Amino acid sequence: MIRSFKVRLFPTKEQEQIFYQHIGCCRFVWNYMIELQQKRRENEEKHLSRFDMIKLLTPLKKEEEYKWLNEISNTSLQITCTDLSKAYKKDLKLSDRVYRCEHCGSVIDRDFNAALNLERYVG
Repeated sequence: MIRSFKVRLFPTKEQEQIFYQHIGCCRFVWNYMIELQQKRRENEEKHLSRFDMIKLLTPLKKEEEYKWLNEISNTSLQITCTDLSKAYKKDLKLSDRVYRCEHCGSVIDRDFNAALNLERYVG
């Protein structure tokens, strides 16, 4: 028997701002790494693994232009790199707006799923 629980959060304005900040930073890292992967593909270089992408986060966060990435948990950014690596393995395209869970078979919007993952790891 499969059970499910529906939970509704009522965050304060401050918590809501933190959620949006995490989501924005994760979206930036996702897009940054996709662009980097595309450049590597054009130059016929090997694509980066999740570990390679995670290693790139530290020098990226040290750059003056991206210092704001230090304001959130590094775990969120690492999970974003892991998710992107899985997406590359599945050969997902940016136009794929739906995520299908391998374990339970649920179908969910990709951005909504990212928000749920952040909630789970940040909380």
